[in-house]
Amino acid sequence: AAISWGGWYFLGEKFTQIGKADSNSIAWVDFSEARVKSELAAGRNVFIDFTADWCITCKFNERTAINTPAVRALLAEKKIVPIKADWTNSNPEITAALKTFGRVGVPLYVISPAADPANPIVLPELLTESILVEALKKLP
Repeated sequence: AAISWGGWYFLGEKFTQIGKADSNSIAWVDFSEARVKSELAAGRNVFIDFTADWCITCKFNERTAINTPAVRALLAEKKIVPIKADWTNSNPEITAALKTFGRVGVPLYVISPAADPANPIVLPELLTESILVEALKKLP
């Protein structure tokens, strides 16, 4: 009982807060291939978060590595378009996009530079803020 209570005390509150929006949340754009192509054609870099509500790793990464002050600042400063590919209900367009990266599921994090859209940057599944910040800093 003590172990269960201790686990809930230290971790439970953190996990109940995962996925809850706050006033400092990223203003995500819904995924579509057409939208990605449109943003890139307009000269805007994009960051695509392939995620699902049932994906614990996705929610953990969002809370600890993506929706952070440093990442939000870089997205705004560099005018990077944040696109969320929500695969919660197995969207066929998102499934096809995952396959183009050799993936069969989420999480997947992709940065597509407008200057070189044929060479997207694929980030690791277990994401840290520093990995994401360093990748975003490389964009013009």
